Amino acid sequence: KHQATSGTRIGTVMGTPRYMAPEQAKGRIDQLDGRSDLYAMGLILQEVVTLNPAVPPGLGLEECLRWAETARREPVRHAAGIKVRRELVGIIDKATSLKRSGRYDTVAAFSDDIRRYLRDEPVLARPDGPVQWIGRRVSRHRGKVVVLGVLSAFCVLCAGGLGLAAA
Repeated sequence: KHQATSGTRIGTVMGTPRYMAPEQAKGRIDQLDGRSDLYAMGLILQEVVTLNPAVPPGLGLEECLRWAETARREPVRHAAGIKVRRELVGIIDKATSLKRSGRYDTVAAFSDDIRRYLRDEPVLARPDGPVQWIGRRVSRHRGKVVVLGVLSAFCVLCAGGLGLAAA
């Protein structure tokens, strides 16, 4: 018999199975806290970003609970094939971490990271590597980079011209 996975289920576990944190799906009520709610918010963020369900809607109740227990979800891929930036994937990954200790501690920390992403600043969930750091700096200071590039090219041309004149 197919049971719904979109409504609230009451029993050993309580909640909407498709949005349950692993500890909630396992019935560990004593472990539920704000990080459990942040897990659900991470799934919702994934759905908003990708325009696809994070957990397939056709799963039966038991299978849906197994997905929840192991923090399994669909890959973060946009429905139209648009590339989802690594920082945003990092925020979603952190919010939906299997371990509670790997998730954001508070809604404020989660929303702060989203704000950093929206301002094109480094996010805590996925810090910049050297390539991202350089790319972010170049992007912020395009005008200065262009001027520096033109001046550098001018200096190279002048030095080359002086070298030819000396020869």
